[in-house]
Amino acid sequence: MPDVPVHITRRRGQKNIRIRVKNGNVLVSAPYFCRSSEIEKFVNSQNTWINKQISKHRALQEHADKALNEGKWLIDGKWILYQIVQSRLETVRYDGSDLLFLVKNPHSVDKTQVLSIFQNWAKIILKERFWETARQIGLMPVKVSIRSQQSKWGSCSARKTISLNWRLVKCPPEIQRYIFIHELCHLEQMNHSPAFWQLVDHHYPNRKAAEKWLRDNSRAMFLD
Repeated sequence: MPDVPVHITRRRGQKNIRIRVKNGNVLVSAPYFCRSSEIEKFVNSQNTWINKQISKHRALQEHADKALNEGKWLIDGKWILYQIVQSRLETVRYDGSDLLFLVKNPHSVDKTQVLSIFQNWAKIILKERFWETARQIGLMPVKVSIRSQQSKWGSCSARKTISLNWRLVKCPPEIQRYIFIHELCHLEQMNHSPAFWQLVDHHYPNRKAAEKWLRDNSRAMFLD
C-alpha cells in the first residue's frame, strides 16, 4: 500500500474499485461486499500511478507555498505581489496589477485571516462578473450563490439556482466566463446532451481550449 493515508469507502451498487488522489490522500471507493484483500491488491497494482499523482500534488503545493512566502497571491490566473495595508475595512483592492489586502491590524494578520478576507471579496467579484455574463447571453437564474466546494467549479439545480466555487477567481477571466456559461446553459438543458453542448458552443466557441486548461490546472487552483 502507498505510504500516505488510504481512505476506503464501500458503496452499494458500485461494480468496480475506483481510486482518486486528492490533497495527498488516496481515496478508494469499492463495491459494498468487496474483500479487503482484493482492495489492497488493486491499490498496490496502481502504486506507480498513485505515487506519480502524489508527486504532482507535492510539487504544486511547494510552488504555491513558495509564491505565498514571496508575498504573491493567485488571482485571475496570475501570481500578483500583494501588500497588506491598515484600514477600518477588511477587504481587497485589485485593479488588475496592484493587489492590496486591507486589514484593521496588519501587524497581527495571518494567512487564515487573509484567506477569509480574500474569500469574502471573491464572492462579491464573482457575482458581479456572473450576472454581467448572464445578462449578455440572456439566460437568468433565480439565484446564484458562491460556496467552497471541494472539487466542483459549479452546479445548477432544477430550481434554476446556480452555485459557484469562490476559487474561480483564481482562474483566468476567460475560464471564469466558461464556467458561468456552462452552468447558465443548464437552465435550458439539465443534462450534458448534444443539445446542451451545442448551446454552450454557441455562447462560448472556444470551449475545448477552456476544458483543456481546466484539466491541466484545476488541481493547482484548489490549493489554498
